[in-house]
Amino acid sequence: MAGILCLYNIKAPRLTEKPPTNLLEGLCGDKADAAKQVALVTTHWDKIRSNVDGKEKERQLKQMAWASLSAKGAKMERFNKTEVAARGIIEQLISNTT
Repeated sequence: MAGILCLYNIKAPRLTEKPPTNLLEGLCGDKADAAKQVALVTTHWDKIRSNVDGKEKERQLKQMAWASLSAKGAKMERFNKTEVAARGIIEQLISNTT
């Protein structure tokens, strides 16, 4: 397995449900650099009112819900429904395994 994708709908009205970071942290365990195999991916960028709203939600995710995984090396990515974006996210995970 090259990595784990954790998808979060950036369009969600507010951060009411915490993404499953405890589960992800459990999968990563104490192994050094394991979190680098996690991509924290925001989706539905085409459905938000403004890019400013999305950036604020990203900030909240990084500072609150995804803080510990981000600190351990998990990367935040945006998926904008393009093949280029999908390949970029997958290639990033694969490159971390070699």
